[in-house]
Amino acid sequence: MKKRKILVVLLSLIALYSCIGSVGAYMRKQTEVVENVIIPAEVSCEIVETFRDNKKSEILIENTGDIEVYLRLHIVTYWLDSNGDILYKPSPVLNTDIDIVYDETCWLKSGDTYYYMFPVPPGDTGNRTKNLLKDDIVLNFDDDDGSRQVVEVFAEAIQSKPEEAVENSWKVTVTDEKITAVN
Repeated sequence: MKKRKILVVLLSLIALYSCIGSVGAYMRKQTEVVENVIIPAEVSCEIVETFRDNKKSEILIENTGDIEVYLRLHIVTYWLDSNGDILYKPSPVLNTDIDIVYDETCWLKSGDTYYYMFPVPPGDTGNRTKNLLKDDIVLNFDDDDGSRQVVEVFAEAIQSKPEEAVENSWKVTVTDEKITAVN
């Protein structure tokens, strides 16, 4: 009787393992391999400037990435001596030396930072901001020591969606897909 119980238990285990193996084989046979390809977005921008005869007449930012972005730029000014070395000479952007008259219909200003209010799409057409400048920026020269003033522009881009990410990263308010305030 004891041999019979052992035989029943042994046959039951073999049947159980056979079922498990069959179900596993069936599931592996029915499941197709799916490749999950994730392509990250590229966020990048480039400054486009026109500079002639000591005047900057055009400052735009181009969306060179592959996703819609908001763009902003920072303006920094400093002085160089005749050798091209930076001088310690006060040079704030908003002084009597440089007066930046900008397009307030498309740009929002906070300090020395200008925010383009509208998202800029990627691609060959329409992927630039409008010109920041309404009037040329005239650079100054100091004839006494041969130094010259430099106005340098730095641009940044951020993916336009989700709007909360733009608001939190740049400390701005986005309303109806438009930057409406700098917090």
